[in-house]
Amino acid sequence: MMAFERWLSICKPLFAKRNLSQTFSRIIKVILSIWIFSGLVSLPYGFTTKVYNLIENENDSRICNTLSNKAYIIEKVILVSVILFFILPTILIIFMYTQMVNLFEFLKKN
Repeated sequence: MMAFERWLSICKPLFAKRNLSQTFSRIIKVILSIWIFSGLVSLPYGFTTKVYNLIENENDSRICNTLSNKAYIIEKVILVSVILFFILPTILIIFMYTQMVNLFEFLKKN
């Protein structure tokens, strides 16, 4: 989020000034959106795990593990998570910072 706002304010300053003013209500909306999105993304894990006792009838031996018949769902969730939350943001951040460096180089020459 910070890299995106930095990119907007450097590469598109007029748009950023007009549309992204730092108001309290905007900050609350962004924070709530992040919390709701995070909750929704973590839902599949809650439906595909169960608490097991390692030793029968002993509560101190509990572990949380994936249900064996739902392991393929967790594999898909992990794959989508890696793509959405690591690879895609990394590519976008590299793109935005490359544009900022190009802009600075252009301004430095002029």
